[in-house]
Amino acid sequence: MFSNKGVVDLSFDPGESAVGNVLHTRVLDNGKILVSGFFDIFQNYKRDGLAILEPDGKLSATHNNFGGFKNGFVLSSAEVTARNSIVLVGAFNSFDLRSVSGIVKLNY
Repeated sequence: MFSNKGVVDLSFDPGESAVGNVLHTRVLDNGKILVSGFFDIFQNYKRDGLAILEPDGKLSATHNNFGGFKNGFVLSSAEVTARNSIVLVGAFNSFDLRSVSGIVKLNY
């Protein structure tokens, strides 16, 4: 993250981040950061392609208790629909251990 002066914001520290590739990020209306991509582990926790970070880059302890994506990933489409709700679209067939067909609405 960059401060308004264009220098690196040292208060943002995502640590070791993902074991795999982060493909997309989205700042949510509550200031938290949704990250998605091809990863199973994020900051040493099982996250299966989706994690929510606090504004300082640390993994959110209150928003990461879902099963994540199996057999797929989120595409660039991630739209905030209402306060504390986002629609994710991608090439996946399961989210949070439930069968879905490429689209899911996530309350956070």
